[in-house]
Amino acid sequence: AEEALHTLRKAFCFLIYHQWERTSQRWSAKKNPVHADLIAGAQAQGIPLDVAGLEVLRLLVNTLKHNSSSCGPALFALRPDLFESGFAPNATNALTGQPPKSINWADGVSLTDSNIADFFKTVSASVPC
Repeated sequence: AEEALHTLRKAFCFLIYHQWERTSQRWSAKKNPVHADLIAGAQAQGIPLDVAGLEVLRLLVNTLKHNSSSCGPALFALRPDLFESGFAPNATNALTGQPPKSINWADGVSLTDSNIADFFKTVSASVPC
Protein backbone atom coordinates (compact mmCIF):
# COMPACT_ATOMS: atom_id res chain seq x y z
CA ALA A 1 0.00 0.00 0.00
CA GLU A 2 2.83 2.41 0.84
CA GLU A 3 4.59 1.67 -2.46
CA ALA A 4 1.35 2.29 -4.37
CA LEU A 5 0.88 5.61 -2.55
CA HIS A 6 4.49 6.53 -3.36
CA THR A 7 3.81 5.84 -7.07
CA LEU A 8 0.52 7.74 -6.98
CA ARG A 9 2.20 10.84 -5.55
CA LYS A 10 4.72 10.78 -8.40
CA ALA A 11 1.89 10.41 -10.92
CA PHE A 12 0.13 13.42 -9.43
CA CYS A 13 3.26 15.49 -10.04
CA PHE A 14 3.07 14.68 -13.75
CA LEU A 15 -0.61 15.61 -13.80
CA ILE A 16 -0.12 18.84 -11.86
CA TYR A 17 2.75 20.11 -13.99
CA HIS A 18 1.43 19.00 -17.35
CA GLN A 19 -1.97 20.51 -16.68
CA TRP A 20 -0.30 23.85 -15.94
CA GLU A 21 1.95 23.42 -18.99
CA ARG A 22 -1.00 22.77 -21.30
CA THR A 23 -2.97 25.70 -19.90
CA SER A 24 0.00 28.06 -20.14
CA GLN A 25 0.70 27.28 -23.79
CA ARG A 26 -1.95 29.80 -24.78
CA TRP A 27 0.15 32.55 -23.15
CA SER A 28 3.18 31.93 -25.33
CA ALA A 29 3.57 33.18 -28.89
CA LYS A 30 5.84 30.24 -29.76
CA LYS A 31 4.54 27.20 -31.61
CA ASN A 32 6.34 24.60 -29.46
CA PRO A 33 7.16 26.48 -26.27
CA VAL A 34 9.51 25.16 -23.62
CA HIS A 35 9.19 25.98 -19.92
CA ALA A 36 11.08 29.28 -20.20
CA ASP A 37 8.78 30.37 -23.05
CA LEU A 38 5.72 29.58 -20.94
CA ILE A 39 7.08 31.61 -18.04
CA ALA A 40 7.96 34.55 -20.33
CA GLY A 41 4.56 34.42 -22.02
CA ALA A 42 2.70 34.44 -18.72
CA GLN A 43 4.82 37.28 -17.38
CA ALA A 44 4.27 39.31 -20.56
CA GLN A 45 0.51 38.93 -20.00
CA GLY A 46 0.80 39.97 -16.35
CA ILE A 47 -0.19 36.55 -15.04
CA PRO A 48 1.08 35.96 -11.51
CA LEU A 49 3.55 33.10 -11.20
CA ASP A 50 5.34 31.14 -8.52
CA VAL A 51 8.43 30.95 -10.73
CA ALA A 52 10.59 29.18 -8.14
CA GLY A 53 7.87 26.65 -7.37
CA LEU A 54 7.25 25.96 -11.07
CA GLU A 55 10.98 25.41 -11.59
CA VAL A 56 11.05 22.83 -8.79
CA LEU A 57 8.02 21.13 -10.29
CA ARG A 58 9.59 21.14 -13.78
CA LEU A 59 12.82 19.66 -12.45
CA LEU A 60 10.90 17.05 -10.47
CA VAL A 61 8.79 15.93 -13.42
CA ASN A 62 11.82 15.72 -15.73
CA THR A 63 13.74 13.80 -13.08
CA LEU A 64 10.88 11.33 -12.69
CA LYS A 65 10.07 11.06 -16.39
CA HIS A 66 13.59 10.85 -17.81
CA ASN A 67 15.75 9.95 -14.79
CA SER A 68 17.50 13.08 -15.96
CA SER A 69 21.17 13.47 -15.17
CA SER A 70 20.81 17.24 -15.57
CA CYS A 71 17.51 17.81 -13.77
CA GLY A 72 18.18 15.34 -10.95
CA PRO A 73 21.26 17.12 -9.58
CA ALA A 74 19.60 20.53 -10.00
CA LEU A 75 16.53 19.32 -8.12
CA PHE A 76 18.66 17.76 -5.39
CA ALA A 77 20.57 21.04 -4.99
CA LEU A 78 17.32 23.01 -4.63
CA ARG A 79 15.21 20.51 -2.70
CA PRO A 80 17.11 17.60 -1.13
CA ASP A 81 14.02 17.07 1.04
CA LEU A 82 12.25 15.61 -2.02
CA PHE A 83 14.61 12.63 -1.93
CA GLU A 84 14.75 9.60 0.34
CA SER A 85 16.50 10.06 3.64
CA GLY A 86 20.07 8.94 3.13
CA PHE A 87 20.04 9.52 -0.64
CA ALA A 88 23.62 10.65 -1.28
CA PRO A 89 24.32 10.95 -5.01
CA ASN A 90 27.75 12.47 -4.42
CA ALA A 91 28.95 9.82 -1.98
CA THR A 92 31.69 7.45 -2.99
CA ASN A 93 31.07 3.73 -3.18
CA ALA A 94 32.23 2.14 0.06
CA LEU A 95 33.63 -0.89 -1.80
CA THR A 96 35.42 0.87 -4.66
CA GLY A 97 36.13 4.30 -3.19
CA GLN A 98 34.87 5.75 -6.49
CA PRO A 99 31.88 7.98 -7.23
CA PRO A 100 28.90 6.13 -8.70
CA LYS A 101 28.97 5.59 -12.45
CA SER A 102 25.23 6.15 -12.69
CA ILE A 103 22.62 7.46 -10.31
CA ASN A 104 18.97 6.49 -10.35
CA TRP A 105 17.56 9.94 -9.60
CA ALA A 106 13.94 8.95 -10.20
CA ASP A 107 14.04 6.12 -7.68
CA GLY A 108 15.61 8.44 -5.11
CA VAL A 109 12.59 10.77 -5.10
CA SER A 110 10.32 10.39 -2.09
CA LEU A 111 7.25 12.63 -1.88
CA THR A 112 4.81 13.32 0.92
CA ASP A 113 1.17 14.38 0.87
CA SER A 114 2.37 17.80 1.99
CA ASN A 115 4.65 18.05 -1.06
CA ILE A 116 1.70 17.32 -3.34
CA ALA A 117 -0.42 19.96 -1.59
CA ASP A 118 2.42 22.46 -2.06
CA PHE A 119 2.64 21.65 -5.78
CA PHE A 120 -1.11 22.26 -6.13
CA LYS A 121 -0.59 25.64 -4.40
CA THR A 122 2.25 26.47 -6.79
CA VAL A 123 0.08 25.87 -9.83
CA SER A 124 -2.92 27.61 -8.28
CA ALA A 125 -0.73 30.68 -7.75
CA SER A 126 0.46 30.53 -11.37
CA VAL A 127 -2.71 31.10 -13.36
CA PRO A 128 -4.90 34.14 -14.01
CA CYS A 129 -7.00 35.10 -10.99
